[in-house]
Amino acid sequence: GCATTTGSFETFPSCPDVVPAVLGNWQEVISPNVSGAAAISNQLLSVDALSQNDVWAVGWSQDPNGPAYVKRTLIQHFDGNSWDILGSPNPRNDIDSVLHSVSAVSPDDVWAVGASHDGRLPSRTLIEHWNGILWSIIPSPSPDKQFNELRGVAAVSTNNVWAVGYRGGTKSDTPIET
Repeated sequence: GCATTTGSFETFPSCPDVVPAVLGNWQEVISPNVSGAAAISNQLLSVDALSQNDVWAVGWSQDPNGPAYVKRTLIQHFDGNSWDILGSPNPRNDIDSVLHSVSAVSPDDVWAVGASHDGRLPSRTLIEHWNGILWSIIPSPSPDKQFNELRGVAAVSTNNVWAVGYRGGTKSDTPIET
């Protein structure tokens, strides 16, 4: 069954004359899980909110129609009342697609980043974009011979989006910026 919880919190800053304490209440809002014939693992790894009625969360879920090792992108949206799972693309023939971070500019301009691979090396960076109607995969660089992942994204404006991650497989691991 599902459970709900409420609670409160209070912070105690080390400099109360500079930063006032924060008071508030926590409320749990249940989000849906991808479901299948067997129990399916779901993980949400990042959240971004444009407002209390426009919140995005991304991560991954096991493929309900595939073997347990297959991971698919998972994107959920909160409209102020409930969370809904939105369809998100996965690169063709890949068995492992994960979104690690999300950043929203406006209700029709949301970015998510992560990585995917087809079971062989190299893994590839993954960037997805929401245009207000659907999510689509945006081509992105995967410069290394083994590992290429994007772990964070910051969308400043429609034409100013930053993603960071890592690459590995050469003589030293180096960060990726796109």
